[in-house]
Amino acid sequence: MSAGDLAAGGEQTVRGAGFEPGEVVLVAIDADTRYQAVADEEGRVSRAFPVYATSVEGTHTVELRSVTGERVAATRFEVRPSG
Repeated sequence: MSAGDLAAGGEQTVRGAGFEPGEVVLVAIDADTRYQAVADEEGRVSRAFPVYATSVEGTHTVELRSVTGERVAATRFEVRPSG
């Protein structure tokens, strides 16, 4: 994650490795798949996403999952009050 915690209304970036080159990776936030990324030639992915101003404060989980489901990585970040 680009930030361990951030205010609602910001932007977060998730990064992962260990995927197959060219593999499509699904990005889920709190178990809701919202985005896709494609692994580079070294099997790494990076995807920025907005943390909406209406996001609930507290801990959120981001999961990277290959479309085959064979490779999964997960991490967490905190949303703190904006302002």
